[in-house]
Amino acid sequence: MTSFTLAFAAVLLSFSAAANMVVMGAAQPDRSNRNGFFPIYRSISILQTGDNETHSKPKLSSSHRNLLDSFPATRDPSIFSGLDPLDIPQFILLTFDDAVGPYTMDLYQPLSSVQDSQGCGIKATWYVSISSSAGGQSLTQCELISGLRKGQHEIATHTYGHNGDPSTEDIIGALDWLESECGVPREEMRGFRTPYLKFSQSTFDRLHDMGFLYDSSIGEPGIGSNKGERHLWPYTMDNGIAQDCRAAAGSCDQNKNLPGMWEIPMWNMLDENDSPMIPMDWPGNAYEHLTHNFERRYNGNRAPLGIYLHASWLYLNGENLKKWAEEVLAAYNDVFFVTNFEMIEWMRNPVSSTQYAITRECEGQVTDCIPPLGGCGHGKFDATQCACACNPPFVRPNCLTVGDSTNSNTPQTSESTNSPATAPSMTLFVAQGSLSSDDVGDMDSGSDYDEGMGSSDLDKKTEPGPGLTTSIHLDENNPDQQLKLAPDSDILQYGYIDVISGSSVMHVSPLALITAAISFALTLVFQT
Repeated sequence: MTSFTLAFAAVLLSFSAAANMVVMGAAQPDRSNRNGFFPIYRSISILQTGDNETHSKPKLSSSHRNLLDSFPATRDPSIFSGLDPLDIPQFILLTFDDAVGPYTMDLYQPLSSVQDSQGCGIKATWYVSISSSAGGQSLTQCELISGLRKGQHEIATHTYGHNGDPSTEDIIGALDWLESECGVPREEMRGFRTPYLKFSQSTFDRLHDMGFLYDSSIGEPGIGSNKGERHLWPYTMDNGIAQDCRAAAGSCDQNKNLPGMWEIPMWNMLDENDSPMIPMDWPGNAYEHLTHNFERRYNGNRAPLGIYLHASWLYLNGENLKKWAEEVLAAYNDVFFVTNFEMIEWMRNPVSSTQYAITRECEGQVTDCIPPLGGCGHGKFDATQCACACNPPFVRPNCLTVGDSTNSNTPQTSESTNSPATAPSMTLFVAQGSLSSDDVGDMDSGSDYDEGMGSSDLDKKTEPGPGLTTSIHLDENNPDQQLKLAPDSDILQYGYIDVISGSSVMHVSPLALITAAISFALTLVFQT
């Protein structure tokens, strides 16, 4: 009887393990399979083509593309601008990839205070993926997207399910979701970057067929750039692809023409020895590398300086990036942080840096329309007010302090938000045994590492032991708290909040506990 009991228990435990993998998979996607199923939130109209391949109808307006857009690849900007390099604006293209959630905004927030001499804040291009988290919830939050749009940032797309060499459906999935759930107009989503920078010629064919204005996925190591002084400028694919796709992370037919669609190269950062580093999340001293690469461009052909990041990079390097940006903008009146689309607009209608400083658009820009550090604890961020909408009796700025809501200028919600009516205490849950800062990988480089910060990066004392969770009670009145907060109710439902992905993860599923109980009961029965 004992052997039968053990065998039966093993079957049950196997079933539990499989079920638990499903639960865990919903909370933290399997990194070994980048091409898994993703949900499409809106129905997709399908066309049947002659080659028996299904394609969605074009989802973007062809008006994205100017009929006169024909910019052959060049290292000489005077060909299309008629300007001396000394009169050309030095553009800084800051971009972020992946889902936009509270952790992303906490890390980005310090940069929101940086302004140039005209009073314009930093503008960035956000390549937004959606991704499913536990319970089918999106990792991207619409109220944060709305806040970025108020800051005149550009919302571009990065597929729905973050799959390399994506299908048409995966590309359209992000467009559909951002339009239907977040209200982003279709015509605003002009650009695309493929996850892991993994692409094929079919990727570009699909983007062209769907009416995208530009792609920015192809790495550019700077061969022939004279140590960064003569980088390739953005170009249209009228005469094919001017870069060597083999030196990047994909493949392409360099001779295939895609009229009117732009490629904005991902220029590699050069180290102190002028050797190319990876284009995204490069290692080393951020301040020194930015200074070195900026000087080469500014004193060269003024090709844009690309800063391609995941938000997690800012955890260790954000202070240096902010310092560098403030110093450069204070020292130069011809340097501008712009979106990719603004850069293309300038190439279409080039003017001198002096004229650009006068005519550039930033009127109405709300640079700080993002949640306070730590988020809106007992409430939800309201992008229409650019402030937390708190559940009474909690008040702004971060919905962690109890106060008289009738005397507060906080936009109070008339109905409950995501927080429980009886507010739990706020506790930080840290996953032990996570990646160290040195191990943080670049999701878009094809690395198997998760992106984000490891628990060893946190300047907090935690209990020892890999795979365990620990709770750290924080000062609720500390406005400078940068770590992710989660209600105690979340630990009961999910296990802990993974600071790397920002999603909830379950260590032991309820099925595992139930199975263990059944196995124990059967053991007692058969022994009896």
